[in-house]
Amino acid sequence: MDQASRGETAVDLHHRVLLGLVKAIEAQLGPGGDRADSARTLGRLLEFTRYHFEAEELVMGLHAYPQAEAHAEAHRRLLAEAEDLRRAHGQGDGPEARRTVERLRGWVLDHVRGPDQAFSAWCAENGIHPE
Repeated sequence: MDQASRGETAVDLHHRVLLGLVKAIEAQLGPGGDRADSARTLGRLLEFTRYHFEAEELVMGLHAYPQAEAHAEAHRRLLAEAEDLRRAHGQGDGPEARRTVERLRGWVLDHVRGPDQAFSAWCAENGIHPE
């Protein structure tokens, strides 16, 4: 079954990738995890997060979403959280890195369930089908 037949948009797929990367970092920071692997995964998370946010903000701008700036500000805050994780990881602080990744996971989920869901609802109300 492909993405379209499940009713899943590209943005939905992006969200799954983001959460998968966060989950991988959680595992890599856990017992028996590999610090080098977690550093690489964290780099991928930051790279993909930037790509996802740029794509999402482009779609919002194209459709004149009235909450686009507030949504973009939420993206900036999430990227700041991700940078906090990178700093904690780079300083070798395992417990702080794990706490930061827990906050990051919660923030991603809250963002998807809050602002992203609001954007999806606004699109549906306005007959917009972003891909």
